[in-house]
Amino acid sequence: MNTSVRARHDERGFSFVELLVTIVIAGIIFAAMVPVFVMATQKNSADSARLQAANVAQDKIEKIRQLPYGSIEASSTRPNDTPNLYNTAFADGQFGHETTLTAGTRIRKIYTDYQVTAYPAVDTGLASQYKLVTVTAYWDAPPAPVKRVVLQTIVYRQYAGPPINAFSTVPGIGDNGVLGGDDLVSVTLSAHVDLSSGATPASLQFKVSAYGGQTIASQLVEATDLNQASDFYYDDGDGTFFWRWDCSTAANTVYDLQATALSTDNFAGNTMHLYPRIEHTVLPAPPSNVVAAAGDAKVDLSWGRSTASDLVSYEVFRDDTLIKTIGIVSPATEPATTFRDDTPPLVNGTTYFYAVRAVTSAPPSAPLSSVFAFSNAATPSASGDGTPPLAPQPVTATRAPAAATITLTWGAAIDPSPGSGIKQYEIWRSADNSTWNQIATWTNLTNLTYADSGAGWATKWYYKIRAVDVALNQGAWSATVNATTVAQPLHELRISVQNGSGNDCNVWVLDPATGHYFDTAGVDKGEPPPDGTYIAKNSSVTFSHLADGAYTVFAAKGPSPGAKSYGAIVQAPFGTLSGVSP
Repeated sequence: MNTSVRARHDERGFSFVELLVTIVIAGIIFAAMVPVFVMATQKNSADSARLQAANVAQDKIEKIRQLPYGSIEASSTRPNDTPNLYNTAFADGQFGHETTLTAGTRIRKIYTDYQVTAYPAVDTGLASQYKLVTVTAYWDAPPAPVKRVVLQTIVYRQYAGPPINAFSTVPGIGDNGVLGGDDLVSVTLSAHVDLSSGATPASLQFKVSAYGGQTIASQLVEATDLNQASDFYYDDGDGTFFWRWDCSTAANTVYDLQATALSTDNFAGNTMHLYPRIEHTVLPAPPSNVVAAAGDAKVDLSWGRSTASDLVSYEVFRDDTLIKTIGIVSPATEPATTFRDDTPPLVNGTTYFYAVRAVTSAPPSAPLSSVFAFSNAATPSASGDGTPPLAPQPVTATRAPAAATITLTWGAAIDPSPGSGIKQYEIWRSADNSTWNQIATWTNLTNLTYADSGAGWATKWYYKIRAVDVALNQGAWSATVNATTVAQPLHELRISVQNGSGNDCNVWVLDPATGHYFDTAGVDKGEPPPDGTYIAKNSSVTFSHLADGAYTVFAAKGPSPGAKSYGAIVQAPFGTLSGVSP
């Protein structure tokens, strides 16, 4: 009986009451879990927002480290200042207080606060070298809770200079690495500073170095150099610095062109380099310091000599017209460096401009001329002084006792009334008392002494001097004087070899200034080392007829030439060099 009732009950399933109890229990459990699901969803949203805030903060930190040191400033109370990390226009809009992120139709705003302080904060003397930058990123709830992201970085002042983002030359550098062409005489370097960084450059340093070598030319261009007609200037409109480098005498090789911008507190930014090769015809070095002195219907020109080794003449131009070619007048070894422009007489009240260039001996095709060296403006004017000075007297010429020098002394010349006063003296020299060349213009009126240090050894010279007054009247000649320099002093170099081991040796004598070797008779044997001079053990040898100077003495073991293994520097005049032990 019971078995059948249970069977019928199993066939019917759950009763309504049982089902209702089950539903109530499940509802209670689900209701208890709903807050857990809500909290998990909110936490996921908050974590996602915090991750986005962290990415924004990291992006700002990285961009801040790329800024010039002086541009890293922050002020929330003056958001329109520049530089200022709160300014939305600063650094091409890379910063500001608010960043908007989008993902599909969802939009979220991340807010960023900046704080810039000296580091370390205490006064240790290092505060001006570092900045501590704090970036705080956050959002407005929801989602909550809002967990702020705080990142910090320390910026070193080494990178304080304004950044250069472009460096180029005119003419340009070809695909073969060659700067310009065969006719290259100058190149304009231009460096552009990125003004969007907010750092105003104070100056820019250009440098030219032989590749791997020393600096051969440089120019500091200030931000105040705004004259675009100059060889160097700053274009404050777009932040570009320019410099025209005169490379007319530059050797044909590879160069390192450099540009470095400097901040107002003289800290350097990045240095940009170009490495072109120059392949051009090297022009002679131009004259230097061309000076034009105006007189009554005339102008006197003077200039510093060109350093060209094969100089044959100077060409003088007045207002773009060649007016004089000054060549070498024997027995002079180079052309004069003065010229008077008075034939025909110049027009008083008219301003004249002059230029001088050097000309060297002819290469296979034609002579080479240097670039021009320009004078100051000269305006002749009428003068009431038409009377030339009297001759300076007395004049004496005295040779130096141990140098290739003749010293001249003279008494002051008198400029008769109505005199304008003595301006300078002209010193002339001749080898035969017939053909004369001016060798100096002397302007030190308180010291009437001139040393002709280029007189050479054992050489006789004649001299005469005349005064020139302020009106450029050339005075009467002094009496002619002469003197003969002493013969070149010669000395002996004696080498005493003291070798306890009993070995013979060979020695060499080298002039390190020229790289030339000398034999025992003082004959220059050139650069390749000749056979050594044999010296038996405990013997000596004399190298004679060597001029004053420093020499290097080498020795090598053995009766025949071998590798040089010993070096000692000796100074002439000298006695015995002993203790040479190869």
